[in-house]
Amino acid sequence: NFEILENIDEILELREKIDIAKIILGSKSKSLTNLRDIKLAKIPEFITIKKSEIGSIDKAIRKLDDELIIRSDSESEDSFTESNAGKFISIGPVHKKNKKELNFAIRKVLNSYLKSQGTDKVIVQNFVKNIISSGVITTRLLGNSSPYYCLSISESSNSDEVTSGNTNKIKNIYIHKNIEKLEGKLKKYQYLLDFVNELIKVINYELLDIEFAVDKNKN
Repeated sequence: NFEILENIDEILELREKIDIAKIILGSKSKSLTNLRDIKLAKIPEFITIKKSEIGSIDKAIRKLDDELIIRSDSESEDSFTESNAGKFISIGPVHKKNKKELNFAIRKVLNSYLKSQGTDKVIVQNFVKNIISSGVITTRLLGNSSPYYCLSISESSNSDEVTSGNTNKIKNIYIHKNIEKLEGKLKKYQYLLDFVNELIKVINYELLDIEFAVDKNKN
């Protein structure tokens, strides 16, 4: 016996491995939402706010921390053909009870988009405190796509030193993609290597550009 069921959900057809990545990744908010369950990193709680919702965000931010960061959610920021890491502004920390400052920050991030970018959303996210290091990880060398992970790390409390390009106090570490265990002086970065490998496995795609920060509790 059988019965015919009507499907009311969107149908996503998978023909190649990259199709899985295209379902998971997209705008920053889409990518972060779909990666909430990764084990080796924490994604700070966030909401997305549209331009039309600025005047009524009190209820939406109620469950967030007191200190927030306003981040871009432009559809042209992350794509499968280019990386625009650091191109768009973020503003924080902003106290959620300071409605004037919060609304100003949201509008300023929105106004930084070009009209052709076709989006009117921003991310309002819990601000990460007590940062001890941050940076960017690319999973191929940008110049020739060689199979090396490049970890660009700033051991500073300023989370945007690598993406902003405002300092030369950056440590670059190159790790061949087949290496699973770091030794000697690099052993302390094993948790970053494990994290990258988890992301690649979950997304099923290895051309990634990852922004990260580490707090004093090693989260």
